[in-house]
Amino acid sequence: MTEAFFDDFQIYDVALDGGQMKELYARVQGRAAKSREVSMSAAREELARFMKKFNCLHATTDLPEKISDRVGVRWFFSVNQGYEDAIALENEKLVVHRLPQGDEAVRAGMLSAKLSCEADTVEVEYPVILAPDDNRYGYLYCFMNSGQEITNFALGTKEDQGRVFNVLLDGDEIFDTEKIAEIEHGTRDAYIGRGEASDGYFITTTDMKQHASGVWNNHGINLIRSRDLIHWEGTTFDFNRGKSIFSDSDATTGVYDTDEEYARINRVWAPQFIWDKDYNGGEGAYLVYYSILSTNEGDNHDRIFYSYADREFKTLTQPRVFFDAGISVIDADIVYNPYDSLYHMYYKREGASGTERGIYEATSKTLVGGTWTELMHVTNEGSEQVEGSSTVRRINEDVYNLYYMRYSGGSAYKYCETDHLGLNVTHSSNVEGTGAFQHGSVMTVTEEEYRLLQAWSDVRLYLPRVEDLKEESGSQVFDAAIRQAEEALDLTSVSELSMALPAAYEALKAAVETYTEGLCAGWTPGEEVDLTWLLVNPDFSEGSKGWEGTSFTAASSGVAEFYDKTYDTYQVLERMPAGTYRLRVQGFYRYGDKAEAYDAHQDGSEQFLAGLYLNSSRQTFMSLFDGSAPYTYNPYTYPDDVRSADNAFNRDGEYRANEVEYELLAKGDLRVGLDKTEYRYHDWNCFDNFKLLYVAKPTAIREVTDSAEVPVDVYTVSGVKVRSAVMPHEAVNGLPRGIYIVGTRKFAIK
Repeated sequence: MTEAFFDDFQIYDVALDGGQMKELYARVQGRAAKSREVSMSAAREELARFMKKFNCLHATTDLPEKISDRVGVRWFFSVNQGYEDAIALENEKLVVHRLPQGDEAVRAGMLSAKLSCEADTVEVEYPVILAPDDNRYGYLYCFMNSGQEITNFALGTKEDQGRVFNVLLDGDEIFDTEKIAEIEHGTRDAYIGRGEASDGYFITTTDMKQHASGVWNNHGINLIRSRDLIHWEGTTFDFNRGKSIFSDSDATTGVYDTDEEYARINRVWAPQFIWDKDYNGGEGAYLVYYSILSTNEGDNHDRIFYSYADREFKTLTQPRVFFDAGISVIDADIVYNPYDSLYHMYYKREGASGTERGIYEATSKTLVGGTWTELMHVTNEGSEQVEGSSTVRRINEDVYNLYYMRYSGGSAYKYCETDHLGLNVTHSSNVEGTGAFQHGSVMTVTEEEYRLLQAWSDVRLYLPRVEDLKEESGSQVFDAAIRQAEEALDLTSVSELSMALPAAYEALKAAVETYTEGLCAGWTPGEEVDLTWLLVNPDFSEGSKGWEGTSFTAASSGVAEFYDKTYDTYQVLERMPAGTYRLRVQGFYRYGDKAEAYDAHQDGSEQFLAGLYLNSSRQTFMSLFDGSAPYTYNPYTYPDDVRSADNAFNRDGEYRANEVEYELLAKGDLRVGLDKTEYRYHDWNCFDNFKLLYVAKPTAIREVTDSAEVPVDVYTVSGVKVRSAVMPHEAVNGLPRGIYIVGTRKFAIK
């Protein structure tokens, strides 16, 4: 490519001689050379920032074709012996095929960049360091429940990249908050991390219950520890008690040196911790950092302080100043970045206003004793209020998720992405999933840890239901499973819990399955066996507890609703006996705003978009305007909110004509739910009191289950194979409506 540049035009009123032309040419060439030098220098600086990624590479990386409009680049890669199958240069990409196992990074090759600016060229080389495989399965989000000052857990999958989390224990506390937080009995601002070596897991929280006190003052924090992520114990530090609570009580810090000064501390907020590998000549220790404000003279803004905790996470040294920005700063979050070998601190400028609000970033070469250099204003929320940052590198990616809480302009827990250096922030998005998300933190977890926590939640939630069922039924079929679950919950090692909890959950389900089969086996024609007890929260007395899929617009006062949205919300009942099931629910559907919906009802153009379903069987909800009570349109007396709907359902017994049946031809799962796939402006679906009934034993499937238990193929009547080598009792389970050939027999799914 040929380029031309023009600059410094000059006009002469005489012809230049040869000497003058040579002088002019030399001057022009000099300026051109200087310009190329400047461009090349800037390109090398930019390239150096980009190449820091290769100090700790996890994933395939696109290589730029040019650094600027003037500087192009060509790439060359020399792979080290033994890593030919791990990494390669392919189509302007450095492609990572595999990461090394173990804990050590490896030098996998040398990447060369040949820069060119017109006639000037320069070649620079960078070693490529492959990071070890993270060997992580998913994400654990530890957070303060937005409705209560308790601590919750939620899990997210690796595939969702830390952007979707589903709460455990249905939002119940993960430990006894009353015992853990000894001052105000509230745990705010939860931060979780794993300890060094075999130290276990640690959580730090602010000891405060603002919902009860009504004020934002407090004077303590909690250090909480566990060996298994399930059983937790804590130590509370009440700073108002003075120097005696600290392990170095005899020391003089020059900050708070008397009990009277400690007594004037009126907030200690958002503690977090990081391992300081350089402490005490390389011995290492946990550096706990938090913000403090007091009424002591001169202490007029929040500063970040630090203390050191012991390996047991039970003691603290006295607070010392860590970071003072001259204005109030809180909610610090510190991570070590291996790409640039710097510590990155994210924090909130509590004292900022307008567009200066938000999360800021600073870096330092060392934790203690270094200088923090402010880099940038991170969040893109304009003048909205945000706080509570937490950052985590995504599993086997060279990208960070930066989480934070926005609490003005619509409350939401959000995240944005940054590059490997914590720069180039993307637009922010809401964290999705189930849970009352608030200020918290995220860490990556192994598959064993992930499945352990999920099984723990399953057992904790299911065991009380089975205990209630035993009490109501008096059946001894539950006894052994209950004992097994109780014993499993008492175990304290990760390895034992990982085996015992899933087994206990299966035992509980098997006991319920046996009991349910017994009830259904006793069915007689004309009878309805009530199985509503299998549903969690069928009357919404506990809000949205137990329901999966799309979150309700509202679920309160024992009534749930969807407004102005599409949805699919459900529960799945596993291993249900074969037979016919009937689902009933009180509810109605309004086809848009009340005026247009009424007009459509009157002129016959009303559409019924919302429905309830059992597996593939679906029935639409009845119209709001088909209620049998003496409702009128003018004056308007039809239900118009959840309160009036609650009266219609639970006081007047209205809107009962909603029912759907499904024949489960073989033992299998039953999906119970409601949905609406087509959007309608301002439409409304309101409902309550789900009821599940068993109304008939299986028909045709009995011939399948009675046949020899050998694998069979399943075909449609047109000869298309839909399943291969399945057991007869599972042959048609979950298939859509139609006629199927199972072995030599024909079966219809209605």
